[in-house]
Amino acid sequence: MIVNQAVILAGGFGTRLGERSINTPKPMQLISGKPFLNYLLWNLKRNGITKIIISVGYLYSKIIEYYQDGAKFDLEISYVKENKPLGTAGSLNLCRNRLDTYFFLLNGDTIFDINYHELSLLLIKEKGIGAISLLSEEETSRYGLVNLNDSKVVSFNEKKLSQSGLINGGVSVFNNKLLDYIDDGPCSLEKDIFPKLIKEGSLLGKDFDSFFIDIGIPETLSSAQTLLPKWKKKDAFFLDRDGVINIDYGHVCSPERFKFTNGAIKAVKRLNDLGKLVIIITNQAGIAKGFYTENQFKNFMQWINSQLQKKGAHFDAYYYCPHHPYEGDMQYRKNCNCRKPKSGMFELALEEWELEPNKCVMIGDKESDLLAAKKIGVKGYLFNANEESLDQFVLDKLIF
Repeated sequence: MIVNQAVILAGGFGTRLGERSINTPKPMQLISGKPFLNYLLWNLKRNGITKIIISVGYLYSKIIEYYQDGAKFDLEISYVKENKPLGTAGSLNLCRNRLDTYFFLLNGDTIFDINYHELSLLLIKEKGIGAISLLSEEETSRYGLVNLNDSKVVSFNEKKLSQSGLINGGVSVFNNKLLDYIDDGPCSLEKDIFPKLIKEGSLLGKDFDSFFIDIGIPETLSSAQTLLPKWKKKDAFFLDRDGVINIDYGHVCSPERFKFTNGAIKAVKRLNDLGKLVIIITNQAGIAKGFYTENQFKNFMQWINSQLQKKGAHFDAYYYCPHHPYEGDMQYRKNCNCRKPKSGMFELALEEWELEPNKCVMIGDKESDLLAAKKIGVKGYLFNANEESLDQFVLDKLIF
């Protein structure tokens, strides 16, 4: 089961931000010239979570007018509007007829850069109603303390108690059976619903050591101006596809002919967990030669990513060259700038993801992969799937 839907709670008044929230809702506060919500949506999208419901309330029109249906962000965005504050659980009633079997729930003023798919796997494996992301904090008084017994949440302590421990990181995943616990009217997950789930043993939790920021008070909103752009500027691992991610049987474009190389899934998940971008860079002359179409290739790439997501992993993007210099259909027969060993795909990836070449690595199975990377200043490594595990190979190359 793949979870690709998220509900974002963005209806709060932002009273702790004072005058800053008079004309601007909290999720729309500008961070380095862009709304905070942009960063949150960017993170969801790169994890393959593209069906978004935003629960709006205070100054709702500013959010709806800016994001509209999400098309310009390559997302599918819809809205529910709270005419009065309904709380963190009450607003889910407005989404009742739109929710998938499993969905993520996020605070619109918080980013916790966890492995979303690993959290959903925990929920599905343990057959719980909900799973919450947790992080360690020296001072938990703003959030309240969460206590775990293995993977089960056993208690929430009140806020304002000064102590260290685990706090709720603002990213949760639920089975839509959660709606059976929510009454009409205002309702709080933390106060009204979680105690019921804890009593049943159906609320799970997982501790993540990941980037976290909450812009709910002026001090953290100010620090976000520096921290968020820095977080978004990630290191990247470029991976060739055929011969690195999967065994190269020649022009692979169907599940029947696809097999991951040894350690490939573990390698991608390791990079995900470490906050690295995973970007596939692949020549696909099979398109030029007529073995499969571009649409068939794109659908197949989505299938590959779905297989990774089922194991708690994902790639963030892929770039492909459909051309061949002297074979195939005239539409694709060209001496292009994207086919490796030329560097066009790398140049586009660097631009679109705002990457620094010296903070990137290329892993390929051919010299042409390394030559293309070298042209734009990216260190390349030659991988042999017949001799090595990709996970161990990646682990050896993590320090660069």
